[in-house]
Amino acid sequence: MTLWGFLLWWLIDWFRVSNLVKNYNKDMSIELLKNFAWVSKKESSNSEESSGIKEWLKVNPSASLNDLYRLKIN
Repeated sequence: MTLWGFLLWWLIDWFRVSNLVKNYNKDMSIELLKNFAWVSKKESSNSEESSGIKEWLKVNPSASLNDLYRLKIN
């Protein structure tokens, strides 16, 4: 019975891991962008920057944060 339980959770995790990694990477990239904004001493505050990034991601769900960074540079 324990073996079947482990097998079941292993199969469930097999399908969940990619989404967990994607969400973790997105959160880390947002933190990196906030830290970069702090280091470069932008005029906007970090909370405003974070909410702006989240709003941009809602409007552009298929785009990456690299696309947002490229827009801000240009």
